[in-house]
Amino acid sequence: MDSTQGDNEFTPFRNIINEWYAKDTSKKIRAVKKAKGMAGEHIGSHAPYGYRKNPDNLKEWLVDDEAAAIVREIFSLCVEGYGPTQIANLLTDRKVLCPTMYAVSKGLKQPSVIPEVPYQWNATVVAHILDRMEYLGHTVNFKTHVKSYKVKKKIDNDPSQWKIFRDTHEAIIDQETFDIVQKIRQGKKRPTKMGAMPMFSGLLFCADCGSKMSFHRRVDEPAEKHSYVCSNYRRNTNACTMHYIRNVVVEQIVLDNLREVIGYVSQYEDEFIRMVMDTDVRQRNKELAKQRKRLSEIQTRMKELDNLFQRIYEDNISGKLSDDRFMKLSKGYDTEQADLQEEQTQLQKNIQQEE
Repeated sequence: MDSTQGDNEFTPFRNIINEWYAKDTSKKIRAVKKAKGMAGEHIGSHAPYGYRKNPDNLKEWLVDDEAAAIVREIFSLCVEGYGPTQIANLLTDRKVLCPTMYAVSKGLKQPSVIPEVPYQWNATVVAHILDRMEYLGHTVNFKTHVKSYKVKKKIDNDPSQWKIFRDTHEAIIDQETFDIVQKIRQGKKRPTKMGAMPMFSGLLFCADCGSKMSFHRRVDEPAEKHSYVCSNYRRNTNACTMHYIRNVVVEQIVLDNLREVIGYVSQYEDEFIRMVMDTDVRQRNKELAKQRKRLSEIQTRMKELDNLFQRIYEDNISGKLSDDRFMKLSKGYDTEQADLQEEQTQLQKNIQQEE
């Protein structure tokens, strides 16, 4: 009917207005989320597996004892040497509800697709749990972003862009255990399809492209033929050159090197001790330089926060900034400044001790 009356001529203008409206709404929602995130509030719609929202205060996370026990077990198994795939298989065999089905069993809505097998864990979920700083009791905001309101796909932010608020809720994992797990995760080891865990898996890198070397073997193949191949080349033959090194050769090189070092230590013990001490001093000086640089960054940021607080205070007095927005921003700045002050005190103490 509209087309017969000629209203279709205005359709492009309506589309432009609708586009502006959607874009403006998206911008306002982003601004609200950013303000909440800067104020240290949880901006995710769901609490991580192991926590639950406080019914009396939805902004607060409480420890879910049943799920938290599984989280602690996952970290403990990783420390013992189990990889994400092995941990996932253990939980699946024990028929432990996966995080999505566990949330559903508690009456919570989940955005993801409901799995066909409620006890099916996978390595990706386990790895995600092992990487989350939230289990230390910290709030971590702005870990991801989307390009625009038209694109729903989330893009990971660089860790330097994360906003971390410490000790905002009860911790499930202690710092020492978390650090051990992260160190283990940096040198990931994956079992082969035949269940073998190569000794040097995750420790060898291609000399040409820098990619990790992956372990390669065939069924009923003698151990002398087991080898490490550039994983970059295996994914894309144009990305690197075809080369490999046999596992027995690597083992022999490492063994010869160990014998050489042990022989040198036995013959020149005093010189070896001096070399180790010199290396330790160089490493300490390197760490000291990093701490001094970080201290300088903190002092600069604290001055910026003072200026920002003065600016929003003046905007609030002049009426440019509402009282509600002023309170949220000032709370965020106060929290950040308190965290920086605590870190600055610790750094100054560490620097003084090193000096």
